[in-house]
This record gives sequence, structure tokens and C-alpha cells, in this order.
Amino acid sequence: MLMRRRLILAAGCAALGALVVPEVGAVGGRPLRMGIFPRRNASLTMSLFQPLADFLQSQLGRNVVLETNKDFPAFWDAVRQRRYDIVHFNQYHYLQARLHYGYRVVARNVEFGSDVIAGALYVRAESRLQRTEELRGHKVVFGGDRSAMMSYIVPTWLLRQAGLKAGDYVEEFAVSPPNAVFAAYYRQTDAAGAGDMVARLPMVTEAIDMQKMRILAISPPMPQLPWAVRDDLPLELRQLITELLVGLTNHPQGREVLADAKLSALRAVDDEAYDRLEAIVREVLGEQALMDGQ
Repeated sequence: MLMRRRLILAAGCAALGALVVPEVGAVGGRPLRMGIFPRRNASLTMSLFQPLADFLQSQLGRNVVLETNKDFPAFWDAVRQRRYDIVHFNQYHYLQARLHYGYRVVARNVEFGSDVIAGALYVRAESRLQRTEELRGHKVVFGGDRSAMMSYIVPTWLLRQAGLKAGDYVEEFAVSPPNAVFAAYYRQTDAAGAGDMVARLPMVTEAIDMQKMRILAISPPMPQLPWAVRDDLPLELRQLITELLVGLTNHPQGREVLADAKLSALRAVDDEAYDRLEAIVREVLGEQALMDGQ
């Protein structure tokens, strides 16, 4: 196995908007770039997924360069340029990437043993709110921004299903899904929009008593966060990458890689699993949100 390369955090990387493992001469062709969307801060993301990059490199006999970005605009700029060969997306950005930039899903996360996730609306356990429609006139804080699939788009869809439209409630944003839940816990908002998995994150359960929170509304199960590859990679290479990702649980080193990334597994999936999410995006954000490729 090739020796693990040290990460170099250079000023030049920051100027490019990404943290990058330095390239060396490719073993079996040009280096493959693996991009990870900024779900977490850049340094944590690099530490979580460098073992996966090293594993793929050793199995493919080809350099795999891990990259992440300081924010979503920088990440999305790299996607538009088709900079990445292998990408870990959120669901909304994958829908845009498959429409406009030639990426195809090959696997999805399994987190806490589940390959599905749901969007939810959280309230304090003692809240008088019992039905989603009762949020009319109340404040709802969403985690992230309007591109956050499970903490904005799907919770907003739950509000639309209850007959609430934009303006019927006060919409605000927290910097992250956990912070949205914290806002509801500390009574800074009447409800919070976040994914159902947020309630199980150690950073949440160690900070607040989730027994004092309850879910007001929750969506049907939806596919977990996707992994995709560029559709112009050779078919044999795409197939091999897919086999390596979904086969991690069958390999001793692969299981270590999953543990490092805080994942239970990666599981095979196809585009049809994300079609329902595309319909939800169109309903909440409008047709143009997908067609612009932004």
C-alpha cells in the first residue's frame, strides 16, 4: 500500500477555496480527485475522509487526491467545473449535478445503521403546538440555508403539506442543523427544521437533553447522502470504484475506513431513489431552482 501522505494546509489552498492533498505523479493515470461537500468544517472533513482516499488509492493503484471546501459556493464552483471524479454530495446538490454536470450516483451513506433519512420539525416537549398547521404565525429556524435538503427543503415541504405557504410563518436560519435544534431547545424559536438523524448526533445529545424535545412532523424515509462519479470516467473504472465503496464492510481495512468516517457502511443505490426528492425540490423551491444549475 502506498504510504499515507501528510496534509499540507497552505495559504495557496485557501486562495483556491479548498483544502487539497498535494499531488504526486499518478501511478496508473492522472490522479483522481475526490470532493467532499462542506457538511462539517474543512479540517474535520479532511481527517474523516483521508483514510477513504488512501484506501481507494491503494486498491486502484492510482493517486486519489482528497479535497473539500470552506463553504458551499466554493464547493459548487468546483462541481460546475467538473473538477471532481468522485463526489460526496448532499441530496439537493446531487440532483443539480446529475441534471447539469454529468454525475451519476453509485452509493449512499448508511448512518446509525440506516440508509434512509427524514426531514423533521422539532419543538419543545411541553410546547402547545400539536399539529404542523399550528405553526402559522410562529417562528421556525432551519439548519443551514435553502439548499439544505433535510433541514430546510424537506421541513418546508412538510409545512406546505399542512397548507402553510411562505409568509404564513417567520423563517429564520441557524448556521447548522444542530444549532437549529439548540435554538428550539433554548426557546429562541417555536420550531426547528433539521434531519431526524440530528437528534442522535453526539454533539447534540451531549449538549442538550433530547428528552425535552419532540418531533412535531416528520417526512417519509428518503435516501441518505449520495456518492457519485463523473459519467465520462471509463466504465470499468466507475464499476471498480462502486465495488470498492459498497464493499467496504467486507474488507478489514474498509471497516476501519468507515469507522474513521463515522459511517456504518456505503450501500448501492440508483438514480430512481432520488427522483422523489427532485419532485419535492420543485414543489418547494420552484422549477428554476433545478434548471439554473446553481
